[in-house]
Amino acid sequence: RNADDAAATARILAKGAGAGAGGEGGHHAHRHSKSKKKQQLGMPLSRFLRPAPKNVEKPQMKMTAVLNLMYDMFLKKMVSDEVDDREHVHRQPMADFLRDYLLHLYGLPSVVEGYLYSIVEVLVRDGRHHPRLRMLCIMLGLLEEDKYNPRFADVFLHLLKRLFPKFSPSILRTRRVGLCIVKLEDAIEALNHVFPKEPLTFSIDRLQLTRGRRTKLWDSVRAEATTYGEFAHDALSLIEEARAGGDAEDGLPALSGLSAVAAVTGTFREDARVIDVDDLMDMAMTTWWSQVADDASQMKTVYHDYDTDGNGVLSFSEFKAILAACCPDEVSLRDQMRMFKEVSSMDGPFSGDAVSANAFAALCAKYGITPPSEGMTS
Repeated sequence: RNADDAAATARILAKGAGAGAGGEGGHHAHRHSKSKKKQQLGMPLSRFLRPAPKNVEKPQMKMTAVLNLMYDMFLKKMVSDEVDDREHVHRQPMADFLRDYLLHLYGLPSVVEGYLYSIVEVLVRDGRHHPRLRMLCIMLGLLEEDKYNPRFADVFLHLLKRLFPKFSPSILRTRRVGLCIVKLEDAIEALNHVFPKEPLTFSIDRLQLTRGRRTKLWDSVRAEATTYGEFAHDALSLIEEARAGGDAEDGLPALSGLSAVAAVTGTFREDARVIDVDDLMDMAMTTWWSQVADDASQMKTVYHDYDTDGNGVLSFSEFKAILAACCPDEVSLRDQMRMFKEVSSMDGPFSGDAVSANAFAALCAKYGITPPSEGMTS
């Protein structure tokens, strides 16, 4: 499973390199079309994008039901990740966890199949305009497939847990989009933890940002913040519009006036600086992806720097040298061997000893291996 995740990421990283190489027509265009299809099939839930087979019973699901399921799954995934970390085993990718979550709920694989078709249908239909569903779509590789990375979910949930240390599904269920806020100081503290200044080794849910990228994110977050008094005025209008429109999504309080806003958000001082959580998550995850893509590009350069004879064959000694340069902490020989075997198999069974730069960059993206720290200042 881990090799499949990294291989899918490798195909995506290769997409950019291959897009401009084939020209517009003829034989090259045909090859590019086939390559694109293969990349789509590499996404974990891609087959559920097709119509369900006739023998699969697909239940009808509304967006509200999928949202509630998602919030509950977030909590259970947080708990599962804590157990995996404690037992030193790899965390489940979100798509695998979703399958297990549904199996625990419904008990039969055939029923799970039907629900997966229904859930994917709702996600693809509504994920383009609903910010929370969009995030889950990216975690599952259903939308914006170039952003698919198993670590996306890890970072997202880590940041969410830092914003709400006692997270429960009701926090997001009652604080619908546009009504979920945190204090600016709490947001900055959470960002400081998830995006630390110091280098990290093998961190799948945290990432060191370049100085410029970090400054830009912090400045954007501060600029997006507003006073609670200003927020409450806009939030009241949102609640009234939703009521008037008969919005079926859960979370609208029965109270009126500013009491309705306070019932959802909790009590804040009127002059307290607050920020919308969904906006914050979008800014943070956009920055994370930008850094990961930049790191992947730099790791390809590192690969070529350490492939001393330029033959495309990455020896174990060259691989160890790269890890020593990129990881501030010592990596055990067992972990070095395990990752080397994995990256050696990612280009397929007929690649021999060759390891492509894309495969190497994908392995690094999967395990949180970033360029040497001296490259993190720009």
